[in-house]
Amino acid sequence: MLKHVLLAGLFAMPIAGVAQSQTSAPVVDPQGRMGVGTLQPDPSSILDLSSTQRGALLPRLTDAQRNGIANPAKGLVFFALDSNEFQFNFGTPGAPLWMPILDSSNVGDFGWALLGNTGTNPAVNYIGTTDAQDMVLRTNATERMRVLSGGNVGIGTTTPSAKFEVSQVELGDAGRFVVNNAASSAQAVTATTNGTGNAVNATSGSGRALYGQRGAGSGLALGQIEAIRGDNTNGPGVAGTSNTAAGVYGASTASHGVWGVGLTTGNAGVLGRNDVVGGYGVWGQSAGGGTGVHGTSQIGDASQFEITNAASTGDAVRANQAGLGRGVYSVINNTSNIVAAVRGETNGGGYGVFGQATGNGNAGFFQISNPASTSSTVNVTTNGIGHGITVQLTNASNGARGVDVLQAGVGPGVFATSAGGNAVWGITSSISAAGVIGDNTFGEAVVGRNRGGNGVGAVVGRNDSSGYGVRGFNTKNGIGVIGQAGISGGTGVGGRFENVNAANGSDALQAATNGTGWAGNFTNVNNSSASRGVRIATTAGQGGNALTVANGTVAFSYQHPYASNTVIDDATLVVTTAGNVTIPTGPPIVDGAHVWVVNNAGAVVTVTNTTAGAFNINPGRAVELLFVSTVSGANWIPVQP
Repeated sequence: MLKHVLLAGLFAMPIAGVAQSQTSAPVVDPQGRMGVGTLQPDPSSILDLSSTQRGALLPRLTDAQRNGIANPAKGLVFFALDSNEFQFNFGTPGAPLWMPILDSSNVGDFGWALLGNTGTNPAVNYIGTTDAQDMVLRTNATERMRVLSGGNVGIGTTTPSAKFEVSQVELGDAGRFVVNNAASSAQAVTATTNGTGNAVNATSGSGRALYGQRGAGSGLALGQIEAIRGDNTNGPGVAGTSNTAAGVYGASTASHGVWGVGLTTGNAGVLGRNDVVGGYGVWGQSAGGGTGVHGTSQIGDASQFEITNAASTGDAVRANQAGLGRGVYSVINNTSNIVAAVRGETNGGGYGVFGQATGNGNAGFFQISNPASTSSTVNVTTNGIGHGITVQLTNASNGARGVDVLQAGVGPGVFATSAGGNAVWGITSSISAAGVIGDNTFGEAVVGRNRGGNGVGAVVGRNDSSGYGVRGFNTKNGIGVIGQAGISGGTGVGGRFENVNAANGSDALQAATNGTGWAGNFTNVNNSSASRGVRIATTAGQGGNALTVANGTVAFSYQHPYASNTVIDDATLVVTTAGNVTIPTGPPIVDGAHVWVVNNAGAVVTVTNTTAGAFNINPGRAVELLFVSTVSGANWIPVQP
């Protein structure tokens, strides 16, 4: 049985113009549920208001009236007249917190609607927290993104260490940026820094840290895992540009800083290009003890430098050394290699190799450091008709040598051979200089050697004017010109002077002295030889004098080398022991023979077998004797008493 209860003062809601009915009065069922407009309150409610024509009207308060409520209960509801909204106490009676009840009209003021919001002000409206707590976004109750209270944003991580950090532990890409508009020139990713750090820093555990591909890519597999790789169908794989520093910079502590591989003919592994005057296409620099530029090759050239502009006057290769090392250094480590470590070649009229010194150094230097090597330090070959070596001293005041050879061993300082021409040819226009000069402290200064060919000179001096063909002079106590034979078992002549022109009336040999010595001195120094010191002869049937004294007298002063005093040498017998001497008359003495007996004994010498009997010769005198056996028998006829 329902009890009808009048709830006076609970709801002052008179219904004007409507007749009261049984269901308009509030009722309370045995469970304490109150119903207004219904006799059966809903079992789940404490108060059930039911009407098809009216609504419930809650208290309407201004903000001042609301604030005057003493200890408002938590959840207390009213309509706020000042803000025209429903509010409820979200706080406590002692610290009320009046919050609006959101609807479509005010949701933009106090929350974000699922279907969007209007009238927002970015200066005051935001999604986030008002305290120092992280903000978390979730899907399927799983955290997807977190904004730390300090401002770092993390996806896939709860502790982002950067302003934006994406962490991926599942399979797949951690991030992807795509521009799908083929006509767009915008960047898919742009990274900019105004500081000194990296705009992009990519790190990989075992794969590539950064990979870029244009089009379908090249399809090439390098066989290595690069930190950065660019793959392009028809353009550069990686390109770098800079206004003040390096366009591309690579560094490595154990391998190459930059490595390029060329896989087709005519293309470079690394290409450097310069479009301005004074710039560099490729610049290699080493700050330590390494190499600025290093090129290697299996079967081709390790490096090639080329200027394709025919009008260019620049250098194909230029090396500047500001330190104490070499400008260019080339080494062949293969002991079987027989080609050049450095080769210069020109197809024009220039130089294959050109060395220039602007200081006090050498323009070129060649050295063999192996003491057992038998190779030439410099080998010059020409297949043309020009000179093998041309040396020019263009400084008129230069008194140095055109060619200076230092031989520390026993071999020749200069050795020249020729198949048909002159092996050595020296020319000078100065009267005080020599076309060829040799200096030696102990041995020969200039040696000419003939290995064959009769009538061919080992050393030939030629004069086409009124000078000398060969001139030898000595400034000390040596010999100006010396000719030797018999060296190494030879049987030739030490010297020969010949006039081959039958019409030439000049002398074949002239000897002159301005000093006090002999103009000519001939000595046979072989004590065991019976050969003549001097032999003068004319050809058979000539009829001329073999010896003519044009001025002065003939004086003999000989030292006979034989102790017996009985041997006639070149029609001369020099007696060195005082006393008697018998002149031999046996062979090879024949009728008509002459002999000069020279007394060098220091006392009277007596010849016992003369037609005059015992014939005395005073000391220092010479007497000529004639042998005619049919007249004198075994005696000699004195010609000069």
